[in-house]
Amino acid sequence: SADQEIFFRNPKQMYDSDRLAAELATGSLAAMHRFVEFHDGLARWVAKKFRHTGVEHEDLEQIARLGLIRAAARFDLSRDAAFSTYAYY
Repeated sequence: SADQEIFFRNPKQMYDSDRLAAELATGSLAAMHRFVEFHDGLARWVAKKFRHTGVEHEDLEQIARLGLIRAAARFDLSRDAAFSTYAYY
């Protein structure tokens, strides 16, 4: 996935994602915002996968961001799965 490619090239990105996921577990709205912003590239990447559907690009990105928010709200760091893998499905 997009995040995994970035993390493979830059381990600091993986560290930052894990740190933000740990903050997310506290239930803080600010932590949710930081986590979703950090993973916005994933939403853009997923939106590109559906560009052939006839839906406006901006709408696809917003739909993908809503999915990202829903996935972040349910994400469980203890499951030892990358967020990108979890959110993609």
